[in-house]
Amino acid sequence: MASSSTTPHYMLNSWSGTDKPTRADFVRDNLLIDTVIWQHESDVNMHMTRDEKHRVQAPFDVKMIQGTDTASRTIEFNFSPKLVIYFAVGEPPVKVENGTTVVNCCVAAAGYGESASCALGTSSLIVEHGTSGSVNYNLNNSDCQYVAFAMR
Repeated sequence: MASSSTTPHYMLNSWSGTDKPTRADFVRDNLLIDTVIWQHESDVNMHMTRDEKHRVQAPFDVKMIQGTDTASRTIEFNFSPKLVIYFAVGEPPVKVENGTTVVNCCVAAAGYGESASCALGTSSLIVEHGTSGSVNYNLNNSDCQYVAFAMR
């Protein structure tokens, strides 16, 4: 015999002392609980995916990098950045020295192609170091430290 009363929200069995629970009562209640929990956890409007949770908990990564003077350098991240800001510590973003423009930073955004000095890969930033015309890209000078600020 099913219970003589039920819970107010999900109508689960709420037996009194004289009720005689049956296996079918427990099976029905377990199926209802399983269905309600599954629907709740599957609600993408209410719950975040694992990737969304990680973006909220760790929305960015910052790397300090010592320059090496190589013409090209790849900085790896453990995720696919949507935006990376890369700059030389203690240097202005752009300056002019002896008629040459010196660029000390670059910005790369996913889906926006490449700039003259940096490109965003799947999980990396590639920076170019050297001179092009009257512009010197100071993005891997061994005398500088750099910061790579990557956002998810």
